[in-house]
Amino acid sequence: LFCSRMRNYSITTCDGKGNCTTRYYCEKNNVTAFCIDNKGEIVWATNLDRKKTYNGWDIFDINVALKGDKFFVSYGSEFGIHAEKKNYKSKKSKKHQNEIFEYAVFDKNNGEYKKHEHNLNKLNTPKKDKKYVDPISIMVIEDEFYTYSMQTGFKPGWIALGCLGAFACPPVVLIPFFSGNARKGSAHLAHIKPIE
Repeated sequence: LFCSRMRNYSITTCDGKGNCTTRYYCEKNNVTAFCIDNKGEIVWATNLDRKKTYNGWDIFDINVALKGDKFFVSYGSEFGIHAEKKNYKSKKSKKHQNEIFEYAVFDKNNGEYKKHEHNLNKLNTPKKDKKYVDPISIMVIEDEFYTYSMQTGFKPGWIALGCLGAFACPPVVLIPFFSGNARKGSAHLAHIKPIE
């Protein structure tokens, strides 16, 4: 049994004119594993320390795959894999959080675990070819990890056309933003094979 502590909260900010904005967050702490026998008794319990805050509420980011006598567990974490304290110095950069797949391998027999990281991109990979991983986009299918990433943007020609057309008719500037033909994108589907 694998679980995590979740805390949903919101922050409301208001400006001097009384316009208020509410932002919703989901804070995830720890990955706790229990082994329970047929009588309902706890055989072992172990806890992996981690912390991650997501935008939105009720975010589930733990995925478990079983290989032999090992559980492979993916999760999100804002802090370095070897960080002893959760503070600003041990916090991962945004790039590190998005390009590094972090997971742990738990021993099914005693609950001992070891954390691992896997870099999705080779050194000097061009930005347009980079792959990213989001802990909440990871899926487990037949005890294998899968994930996807997607990047979208506007085609430069359409933006220029919209700007030029705006001189003749100002609403024309909006056409590139609402037309699917003005957008470009790329997506990657990945099969991740963690190693011990």
